[in-house]
Amino acid sequence: MANFIFERRAALKRRHYLLLANQVTHWFNAAPNVMQDYRARFGDDCCVVLWRDGPDDDAYVIPFKRLRSLFTEKNLVRGSGEHLRWHGGIRGNDLSLRSTEETVHVADCYNAFELLTC
Repeated sequence: MANFIFERRAALKRRHYLLLANQVTHWFNAAPNVMQDYRARFGDDCCVVLWRDGPDDDAYVIPFKRLRSLFTEKNLVRGSGEHLRWHGGIRGNDLSLRSTEETVHVADCYNAFELLTC
């Protein structure tokens, strides 16, 4: 079986924020300027995709509107080079950020490729 995101990443990244998340917890490091660019072009009609690049599908396709309450300025943390980022991951199908105790349940987003449009 081929990796859906890997095979289509060039086309998908035009509309969706693809974040390679190869850690067990799908750890990610999202840049606010990139997210702002997607939202400027597509509003809330884009997804954050946390994916692994192995041979099998292993991705969370999360509509941005579900993450709006987490992806706020107050939840940004300093990353390497002093850049502000959202650092987070998924445990038990709950996405959380390092800077808050709030979580978003994303079990229904696992390999939900039907949410992706190009």
